[in-house]
Amino acid sequence: MHFVNGNSPAQALCVRTRIRHQASSVLIRSKSRVHVMPEPIPHVDVELEDESGHLGELVTPGTNLERIAGALAFTEGPVWRGDHLLFSDIPNDRICRWRDLPEGPELTTFRAFNGKTNGLTLDREGLLLGCAHSGRSVLRFDQNQQPTPIATHFEGGRFNSPNDLVVKRNADIYFTDPPYGIDELGPDAKEQTVNGVFRLTTDGMLDLVTDRFTCLLYTSPSPR
Repeated sequence: MHFVNGNSPAQALCVRTRIRHQASSVLIRSKSRVHVMPEPIPHVDVELEDESGHLGELVTPGTNLERIAGALAFTEGPVWRGDHLLFSDIPNDRICRWRDLPEGPELTTFRAFNGKTNGLTLDREGLLLGCAHSGRSVLRFDQNQQPTPIATHFEGGRFNSPNDLVVKRNADIYFTDPPYGIDELGPDAKEQTVNGVFRLTTDGMLDLVTDRFTCLLYTSPSPR
């Protein structure tokens, strides 16, 4: 079950996905949006239960879902850029690129070995940003797709495992920092005492927005 915060608690979107059979991860698209979901066996229906009443604001009711890629380990962080879709295949430590070419769809490795990127998004200049799940940092990729860490520590301690991020209209970057990527390393690996939501401003200032959560996945602040 995924929760995405809207402008107010009343606008939170809660969607439960039910698939009778599950295998590897898969990307499924509707007419205008892409969803990352477990892969169903072919011809098995995907059922979306809208528990908040807001799903219709994102996906037209009755829209058919189409599988566009398979044979992936565990996918996260889809973002559309120009003429292609980018998403993370976390266990294989790569960012994948999907394009719908005239001769047919193409799935390739966009860039590998980035510290197991999880959430991806674009900054206000159109550059790719990524949360490095095992690299414990937030990355910005330049025009040559070379990554540069832009957030690695807070108050002297390394981040846990940045999970997802979003950019507001003023170009500030918000990201979540749960411990999922370092759980197997033991409790001593956790250098942040909280599972926080952080903000990186355009002038390089980093601050903790909230530490009220015990379980963190996605970020989606108000557009204001």
